[in-house]
Amino acid sequence: MKLAAARALAACVSRSELCEEYIIPSVFNKGVAPAVAEGVARAAHDTATARRRRRLDVSAHPVTPRWSVVIPAFNEAERLPPFLEKVVAYFEGRDEPYEVIVVDDGSTDGTGR
Repeated sequence: MKLAAARALAACVSRSELCEEYIIPSVFNKGVAPAVAEGVARAAHDTATARRRRRLDVSAHPVTPRWSVVIPAFNEAERLPPFLEKVVAYFEGRDEPYEVIVVDDGSTDGTGR
């Protein structure tokens, strides 16, 4: 997943922008987050490490999330649940649609359960 994120970041810097002082995209580049989210999600799907917990019925009112949070996880069974509670609490306090995607990169401690 880390390589997928790195590749997506690298793709956000054009050849004309690339130089010794500029090897990562600008913090103002609005294409970075969607590119990284897509790259990591695709890699998780391709390697069969992505798992869907539950599926909400949004067919009646499809909503495009304003925020997509991608959390790579490896052997985080103990730390992940309280962290997710904090992330969800933060976004529930906002009046904007969001999604949280946890990508389990082959954990052996039950992180993906």
